[in-house]
Amino acid sequence: MDDARGRGQVQCVALSCGGGTPLAHLVDVARACVWRNDLPAAADALLLADRTAPTEVRHRPVARHTLRTVVGRMSRADAALVRLAESLRLLG
Repeated sequence: MDDARGRGQVQCVALSCGGGTPLAHLVDVARACVWRNDLPAAADALLLADRTAPTEVRHRPVARHTLRTVVGRMSRADAALVRLAESLRLLG
């Protein structure tokens, strides 16, 4: 989203519902970042998603595909992102 804080900056916010369970919309944010070719923001969204709603990243096919895409396209992927992809057996 383009806003006053910076052109192309994406702000990720983990929402919660009822009992404080995080809504896993961050995977969709990561996909949007990939579409915009903002891979660092996509990586940040995926890592935040894994911290707040790990089941979404580990079991949702679109999350796994997005993670594989981000790691594959980044020339120097964050070590935490690579570890996450390796733990899900998405690399190699």
